Amino acid sequence: MRDQLLSPTNIAELASVSRPVVSNWRRRNPDFPQPVGGTESRPLFSREEVIAWLTDRDYEVKEEDTVATIWSSLNTLRGSVDFAMIDILTLLLLTLRQHLPETFDDIADAGPDEKLDLLAEAEAELREGYPTDDRERLALDVRDVLRGVDANALQPLLSAVQSAERSRMAEYADELMSRFNRESRMGSTFGSIGARSSTLLASLAKETQGTVYDPASGIANSLVQVAQHRRARALIGSDINTNALILACLRSMLSGSTITFVLGDVLADDPVPDLQADVIIAEVPFSPHADHSTLLSDPRFRYGIPSRMGGDLLWVQHALAHLAPGGRAYLVTTTGALRRSRVDQDVRTELIKAGCIEAIVSLPGRLLPSSAVATVLWVLRNPDASSTDVLLVDASETPDAENVAPTWFTGAPITAPHLRVDVTDIIAEGSALTPALWIGATDVDPSEISGRVADSAEALEQKISSLATVSVDIDSLAGLSEARIVTIERLIEMGIVERRPGRHRKSPDSSENSAIITSSHVAKQSLPEPLDTPALFPMEETEPGDVLISTMNVLNAMVDTTGNHHVALGVERLRVLDRSVLTPEFLALAVTGKWNERFRDGVAIRRIPVTDLEIPLLPLEEQERLCTVTLAVRALERDAEELIRHSRSLTSSLLEAVRHHVPIGQTPSRE
Repeated sequence: MRDQLLSPTNIAELASVSRPVVSNWRRRNPDFPQPVGGTESRPLFSREEVIAWLTDRDYEVKEEDTVATIWSSLNTLRGSVDFAMIDILTLLLLTLRQHLPETFDDIADAGPDEKLDLLAEAEAELREGYPTDDRERLALDVRDVLRGVDANALQPLLSAVQSAERSRMAEYADELMSRFNRESRMGSTFGSIGARSSTLLASLAKETQGTVYDPASGIANSLVQVAQHRRARALIGSDINTNALILACLRSMLSGSTITFVLGDVLADDPVPDLQADVIIAEVPFSPHADHSTLLSDPRFRYGIPSRMGGDLLWVQHALAHLAPGGRAYLVTTTGALRRSRVDQDVRTELIKAGCIEAIVSLPGRLLPSSAVATVLWVLRNPDASSTDVLLVDASETPDAENVAPTWFTGAPITAPHLRVDVTDIIAEGSALTPALWIGATDVDPSEISGRVADSAEALEQKISSLATVSVDIDSLAGLSEARIVTIERLIEMGIVERRPGRHRKSPDSSENSAIITSSHVAKQSLPEPLDTPALFPMEETEPGDVLISTMNVLNAMVDTTGNHHVALGVERLRVLDRSVLTPEFLALAVTGKWNERFRDGVAIRRIPVTDLEIPLLPLEEQERLCTVTLAVRALERDAEELIRHSRSLTSSLLEAVRHHVPIGQTPSRE
């Protein structure tokens, strides 16, 4: 049986220390366990050897929880299993352990030559229990997934799952899926565990006692949550992606939910033509496309065929086509469908005339964990000829909208700016449904505006007063030594500075919460949040004191004070090895000297080779003095920027007061 392997990040979690501490242990202790796998930049260590080393030195070893154990056991599969399949493999094993425990034990106890055959047979047996009629199309070719993988490499994962508590498999699966979401683009495609958008949709459907349908169910985030309330008579989900539906089936089985799934392209060929649902929920895919040549004869799209950019309006009509009498549909889409002109406008007009749109709710940012795109909630009903208005709600500033908004449609007071707008007025204005267009000019609280004027004016006065007392001690720099000019290349040759590898190419679909330092972070002198969980495939992470340099177009540098970050392409990373000669703070300051601009080269993108940068090397005490003064100057810069922000805020508030005829210069009521 192969020993469980740990990455440096896993070791840090096990010992309750930071990642840089582990790096220091390795560098300063010759007897620290040697890597037994991985690569030079991503080493893997024997768990038994690491624990023995920590115990011998009286370090407190954290009792590793089940999720951490399973997560670190995946290290033996790193680089040999397609990352897009490793989450499916993990959930498959969890589900086998829960539903076919004896079969799972046979696999775990079998010899290397038998494991894959037994696992393939178990997958086929488990698949017979999938809540779908598309079982054959959801077949997972285990032998193909594990092609070229030493069967022994699977044993740590099997052992970790075997020791897990069977009654908590669904909980473990969700925690592991959260980690997988952070490691890949999965969250932006099929849904992310804990997504606020899923919480919103599930809350809107949780009290339903009839049929709930999600035509874009992904990994079934919303449906699994609805199922936990055990009120709905039937839960049905569909998705176009095979892998998403496999995960959805596994999650449904793990959670004990009764959900039926259908594999199919909803817009091209309705997979459930006869379904009538009491509640329909959906997080509409971004940029949904369909073959418009096949849509004209489709009875679902009776309100019109939108533009190729207006695919979300097809989903709106698909939902309406499947609503049972008295039913409601709740769809989360991007904001584009609310205002696009021409054919999209015509479709909206027909929907409004028919009385199908009950409400539109603007949602706050970051409702989707993988995107900052603005979103809205459509509340739809069956055609209602008696409808005369549409409720427009601007909840973009409601922090907990996913919890509050559902109550607005069960009789609770609406606590966000809102307005009921006559359908004839909406149609006259091009059928624009963006709530802010209608609410902004009418739903105004004069006391709030006058309060903002007063607050902005007061903040501006305070900042002006504080700046009057600021001074910079330039005299402390009198008598500086003549600097010795050295290049970064020379500092590297002398062993004073080290150029660190391991830069990460950031995908445009990557999670905004990832701990990747980009050139933008360096320019703004602001770091993202450091890693808070061990990475499955960790890049070499930064350590406190690493100097980050961006030379693209503008020369910027800063010190990573916390470590535990990844570095994107476009950012160079230097580490000071001898701090008796050079401080990281001085290095970051000195490389930005104007003299280094002469090394800039390139046509479209102009860069400076980092090794060419020149440093005016001073004695250590003088480096520290210079850094102290420049630190004060940069604090002054931040104060000046804050002054500008207050000035702009006051200007904006004054204009708003004029626009709404709010008296200026009077003390606002604070009741």
